[in-house]
Amino acid sequence: MSDYKNILVATKDSITTITINRPAAMNALDSATLTELGDVVARLADNKSIRAVIITGAGDKAFVAGADLAAMSTMTAEQGRDFSILGHTVFDAIEDLPQVVIAQLMVML
Repeated sequence: MSDYKNILVATKDSITTITINRPAAMNALDSATLTELGDVVARLADNKSIRAVIITGAGDKAFVAGADLAAMSTMTAEQGRDFSILGHTVFDAIEDLPQVVIAQLMVML
């Protein structure tokens, strides 16, 4: 898969790990990150050699903080609607993946 700015993708054996890689922003999801995540998910949907997908977040503060509120604060109403639709589309695609999907929270003790 292509190199992404906010998403790391690693495959070993038949398991792909997707890491949301925005630890400075507590892995908050902005439009660019959602677009990259959507691209990765679309590629995985047709890959029959992948049996499981693990989604995790980089850093030790947060798995994913949710939507990037700082980015949303400058959006127009139309941009906000488009952002919401993008988020729902990506998460629907994750839900529809034929592979087992695991959200992995890293706990630091």
